[in-house]
Amino acid sequence: MWEHGRLILFLFGLLSLAACNSWRDASLDNQGNVQLSVVITSPQRNQTTNSRVVEARIALAGASRVDRVEVAYQAQGGASGTISLTQQQGSWKGELPGTLVPGQYTLKATAVSGAYSKESDPLTFVYDPTVNVQSVQVSWVAPSANAEVSGQVRLRIDAQDQPRRVSKVFFLADKGGVTSFLGDATSSDGRFWDFTWDTAGFANGPLVIQAVAVGDSGSQGVASRSFTV
Repeated sequence: MWEHGRLILFLFGLLSLAACNSWRDASLDNQGNVQLSVVITSPQRNQTTNSRVVEARIALAGASRVDRVEVAYQAQGGASGTISLTQQQGSWKGELPGTLVPGQYTLKATAVSGAYSKESDPLTFVYDPTVNVQSVQVSWVAPSANAEVSGQVRLRIDAQDQPRRVSKVFFLADKGGVTSFLGDATSSDGRFWDFTWDTAGFANGPLVIQAVAVGDSGSQGVASRSFTV
């Protein structure tokens, strides 16, 4: 009878261990299904700017929402702190303190979704409130506003940064409060920029596309347009 009882306890222990392992594996699988990324889009790396605005691009898959985004700032040999970003028009934005003194700063953003978090690469810029930085002028050429799109769609914008030139243009998509990076545009003349967007990866319904142009001076311009897939 005693040996029979020990056998039952042994089998029960094996079943319990198996259940624990199954639960642990399921937890790891769930964690692996969540994909979270964060990139600081403003200010630009190594840019000298008079703006204290910080903007980040967040991409999320496998979870319903981003709970919060924070940016830590550190002056070279000086003050440090953290600010919170809020979601505005498809991106996350915030502002560094008004007491910010001129100098070089390093920024690092952290996005949190449930139990998961992701840090951006550090970005260094120079804050100088006396510098005169003009915004890049950006306007949409095609497709037309509120157009219904499908398949391969050519996105075209007109971007100018007189008397300097526009060095880079990229596109972001905002659908249901989640922002994703579409890709970098190309240009043959430095003014008109084109990108072929594959809509196959997007569910049917409305969304907003942002065209972001960056000038040689580090200044930026943004133009948004709504479409329906």
